[in-house]
Amino acid sequence: MRPGELRHKVTIQTKSESTDSYGQPIVDWQDRITVYASIKPAKGSIGVQGEQQFGKRSVIIVMRYRDLSYDERIYHSASNRYYKIESIEVPNIPSMMTIQAEEITNG
Repeated sequence: MRPGELRHKVTIQTKSESTDSYGQPIVDWQDRITVYASIKPAKGSIGVQGEQQFGKRSVIIVMRYRDLSYDERIYHSASNRYYKIESIEVPNIPSMMTIQAEEITNG
């Protein structure tokens, strides 16, 4: 992949959990690192929640290799979209990685 194709600035965010003064859990996301990546649409699918159908937006994200966890998420600030990491592949090119991700609508 040519470096010019990595034109989307994305931020890898890590989940931080704590409790408030009433003992209720609080989930917060902390920025870990900002990198450039390629974001391309993947196949779309339809899910069912309750009795409603909804569209699921999947993308393929390619970036230079980083140590990632499935507990982290990816934020694309230009489109104000959050992505949940579904799978991580490190192909034959050891410096790059391919991530299958699904858009999260509630942030």
